Amino acid sequence: MPENKILAMDAKPVAKFISTSILEPMRLTLRHEISYKVKGPGGIKNHRSSLRFEYKKSFFKYFYVQADSKLNAFWIKDHRSEAHNEKLLFQNNVLEGFLQFSMKQTSLKVGIQKMIWGESEAGAVTDVISPRDYSEIFFISLEESRRGQPIISVDQFTKMGDFTFFFRSSSIVQPISLCRISLLL
Repeated sequence: MPENKILAMDAKPVAKFISTSILEPMRLTLRHEISYKVKGPGGIKNHRSSLRFEYKKSFFKYFYVQADSKLNAFWIKDHRSEAHNEKLLFQNNVLEGFLQFSMKQTSLKVGIQKMIWGESEAGAVTDVISPRDYSEIFFISLEESRRGQPIISVDQFTKMGDFTFFFRSSSIVQPISLCRISLLL
């Protein structure tokens, strides 16, 4: 092959792969919140932004991957950044991130998971295994307050009923990570 010839590759299959395999199962949510208290002591109380990344995808017939993470930025004048004496405070919370293998009537799931058993109309009485984040209990939804933690679980579906077996180390609780950045604002 002559050196001056450049190998050309059709970009359409690559673009289709990226679109269907990477971008379609992904969801990004950008949010900003600011609240102002009128009566004394007045002023800005909440001034924060968040970027949430969600991804769900089946692949190779038996596998499924799910990731859900939220990065919060608490700006100057937000009560959370002021409590840490910072002008800008970042908090990352991995809500879930696991790989699941399923074949026939058995499913194995490994990673950061929320484990909620049963249903309840009025309260969160089903949150026995997964802990909750109580840092702002009245301001975040029940779903966002549930914290994922490293768990290995096996689900077995039989004619007699469905069984779930899991292992969670009592010494490992996934912390919410904080990153402080001091700025001259």
